[in-house]
Amino acid sequence: MANGGEHLPDVGDAEWETAQYRADLFRRILAAHDARQRSRLTVAAARELAISRSTIYRLLAKFRAAEVTSAVLPKRAGRKRGSRFLDRRREAIIAREITRFYLKPERPGLSHLVERVSARCHQESLPPPDWRTIRASVSP
Repeated sequence: MANGGEHLPDVGDAEWETAQYRADLFRRILAAHDARQRSRLTVAAARELAISRSTIYRLLAKFRAAEVTSAVLPKRAGRKRGSRFLDRRREAIIAREITRFYLKPERPGLSHLVERVSARCHQESLPPPDWRTIRASVSP
């Protein structure tokens, strides 16, 4: 198991290695004997990790509070998996058009589904969702 026995779903090997490297740096910083040495090590770690001083201090505080490697896992960009951005009305339009129009034995193209969803949204004075949102609704 890449994460040393901890049960962490959705953590890749590269993310875990980054967290381990950070944790090792933070352990060295916390083991420093005086404030001046801790400060030098912290500045060097920020430079080495290519992050700002404020970020290194924020990560160091998280690590100090929990003292586990998982506390300093890199954050993933973008929205969390499964999070929704659309309001319920537009989600309902997409679901209805997928069911009524798209899920047929002779399936129309995705572009036709996008056109139908956009037309329905315009009828209800709603901004149409991006085609990628519709595609994601078709193939989870």
